[in-house]
Amino acid sequence: MNGANRVPTLQEHFLDAQDETPLPIWRPEVFFKYPDGPDLTEKEIDRLLELFRSWLLGKRAVQGVAMRSEQNINDTQKDSYQLRILTLNLGHINRVPYIGGSSKFPKWVRTDTKYRALPYLIFRHSAHITCLCEASDEYGGIAIHQQVARDHGMIGMVVHPEINSQSVAIFIRGDHSVGTFIELLGQYQCETENKKNKFWLLHGAIFRLCHGKNTSGEFVYEFRSSNGNA
Repeated sequence: MNGANRVPTLQEHFLDAQDETPLPIWRPEVFFKYPDGPDLTEKEIDRLLELFRSWLLGKRAVQGVAMRSEQNINDTQKDSYQLRILTLNLGHINRVPYIGGSSKFPKWVRTDTKYRALPYLIFRHSAHITCLCEASDEYGGIAIHQQVARDHGMIGMVVHPEINSQSVAIFIRGDHSVGTFIELLGQYQCETENKKNKFWLLHGAIFRLCHGKNTSGEFVYEFRSSNGNA
């Protein structure tokens, strides 16, 4: 882009840069090239990270669709005929952003895990449930981004194995205040029988999820007396 800001806003990227002709399903909406010239300003870095944090939302991020957040959990936690489940395997979740074929970010971005793009992909989309493979890394994995999960109206659970394999995690839309909860029912771990150099074969978990009861934006509590009557 020409002008003071070389990085587009969400509006410029997802809407203004598109024509009205639908694109083939296999074609990305917009290709991005890391801008040439001097280092990016702090404002441009924030725009760039925000652009890729919202990638799974696409045009919906700027089309008036309410992004689920901590403030509107009650409005989005409604009964629905559709249940979207998203499974992601993003590798080390806290690795330095590598956007547009380049990692030319200043040191304060590279060394601070707050300036990451991948963790936001787990929470910023339209799915109700997100399953994450490789949930741990040397920086603390997805578990250090609990505030990001809360900001997007999600709660989650990370399950660490006893064998030498990756952790797994699951996240669900909602909050404990609206009756949402996650329960670990079981965990399965399998590794090779080689005593010297064991290698993990499988690590899986079974969860019980509850979205909670929500009517007209208010949690519906159920009380039961000792004689079994509601």
